[in-house]
Amino acid sequence: MFKIPHNKSITVIINDHGIAPVIAKALPAPFAYVAYNTSGISHARAILDNQDIYVTSREQLDTQIPVLPKPATFTLGQKIDVKTFIGKAVDFGYMRTPRIESIGEVSLRGDIADIWSPDMPHPVRIMFLGDEIEEIKIIDPNNFSMLDSVAKCILPPIAERCRVESTVTVLENLKHDYPIIVKEELTKVKIWLDPQKPFKSMQEIEIKTAPIANFFSNYSVLVPELLWNIKTRGKTVIIYVGNSRALERYLDTKGIPFHITDPDNISQNKINIIRKQLGVSFELTEHNTAIYSVGTPKSINPEDVQTKVSSQDRTTNEAPPAVGVVVVHEKHGLGRYLGKKEMALGDVKREYLVLQYDGGAFVYLPANQSHLIYEYIGPPQRLDRI
Repeated sequence: MFKIPHNKSITVIINDHGIAPVIAKALPAPFAYVAYNTSGISHARAILDNQDIYVTSREQLDTQIPVLPKPATFTLGQKIDVKTFIGKAVDFGYMRTPRIESIGEVSLRGDIADIWSPDMPHPVRIMFLGDEIEEIKIIDPNNFSMLDSVAKCILPPIAERCRVESTVTVLENLKHDYPIIVKEELTKVKIWLDPQKPFKSMQEIEIKTAPIANFFSNYSVLVPELLWNIKTRGKTVIIYVGNSRALERYLDTKGIPFHITDPDNISQNKINIIRKQLGVSFELTEHNTAIYSVGTPKSINPEDVQTKVSSQDRTTNEAPPAVGVVVVHEKHGLGRYLGKKEMALGDVKREYLVLQYDGGAFVYLPANQSHLIYEYIGPPQRLDRI
């Protein structure tokens, strides 16, 4: 659906920053999404819930960070003397002490060096014979007795104490790991696709969008709009249904043709159904395409939907709804569920369910209170404002 070539750097301009993360999700990972403000970061992280996607703030792109050296590996028989080894460890940020007691320390007694790497549960003792490593032993930190022998010892740098000779910006650092950079500036999204070239676009693609009402499972209202878009407006219709097959059955009963496909094989001026979750409905105005996100949970008959489910029938162990669906909170009313987010309160980290309401407001509901929300299965309504 989003034909973004991968052989040059491109700027994609999207006129709705709320839709921008959804379009970004359709791009291949890994990429870094750089949001404009705190709420934008929360919104993007909730949608772009993937370990290959890095979400950060716009301001952080220019932050200078140190270039850390690669971890050093020391092996049996390696040609290195004890003074050079100690010098390397100190340059890496290891604190020299008379006797090691904690991670990140190194000590020296004659031709024997004890060091405790952050990557190892126990310290190691490296014994030198002249300018060669003769033995490497794991030692007990409580009584310094020698345990097992090992063939090598890997020392990573201690980031906060390591001696560094140069720095790079966060953006430059991201280029090594993320071939795509998504940078949001209010309503503009820049996508950088070539890690071998500077962050400068060679081509621009403008995606103009317009909002569409979310019809959820009210197919008796949705389907006439789909047909009107195709027959009267000459548009292509794409519908993301998630795991639900209710819309397909409903169209079959009405004798309305549709095409089950994927985003790369869209039939023009027809109803295209994609069995994936999207979470937002909108038009691509200059591409003559209307995109809907619908779905009825648990294959409920669309003619018999109910607008409310008693929270007393829910259990705290029930899984949260699918990302993007509209839910009802007993206090705040209709909101959109955007997924889970881990947040720290003091020294304690907890998991929260992220709910978005009208006007862009967010509610962070503790995960153990998931029984306070339930999926909305009624006729389309505007999200509540809080």
